[in-house]
Amino acid sequence: MKIKIICKNCKKEFETLSFRIKYNRGKFCSRKCMGKWNSVNHTKENNPNWRGGKKKRICMICKNEFLIKPSVIKKGSGMFCSNKCAGIWMSKNCIGKNSSNWKGGITVIKRGIKRSLEYREWRKEVLKRDNFTCRKCFKKNSRIAHHIKPFALFIELRFAIDNGMTLCYDCHKKIHYKRLRCKKKNSRQ
Repeated sequence: MKIKIICKNCKKEFETLSFRIKYNRGKFCSRKCMGKWNSVNHTKENNPNWRGGKKKRICMICKNEFLIKPSVIKKGSGMFCSNKCAGIWMSKNCIGKNSSNWKGGITVIKRGIKRSLEYREWRKEVLKRDNFTCRKCFKKNSRIAHHIKPFALFIELRFAIDNGMTLCYDCHKKIHYKRLRCKKKNSRQ
């Protein structure tokens, strides 16, 4: 059933279906009129979702005042005026023991060992022994020397050639994924 209505924007009379009025539609003769009306009546303070606009904050590093949206503050951000200031703060507060990923300095030790001459010799000998062939799928020109007993857990076997095996990239990935899955299963029990 059609009824006659006056457009909220241009004040012209037009026809619309009665159910559109019931569901708060049909107040405008066209989308263009609706857009014009919203651009005037639903901006900033007139918008029902208005929360007061941007807030003033003071940067934790350079002490400059800056404006930021309340939604950013709500998410826990908005402490710095720029990425440069955020980087300065992170370089002072998120490295070494202050980092959320800190594991007691083991990365530095592991990196030092993996770059040592002894480790490079171990890797070269393992690859040469297996003729650069993956011991799982027999793919030629494989370049990964994998520790059979984990590098981190068996310190005394880190440079034992019989604790190494040559793997291709795909087989090496599968082995580590399998170990990860087993750890997750054990942690659930």
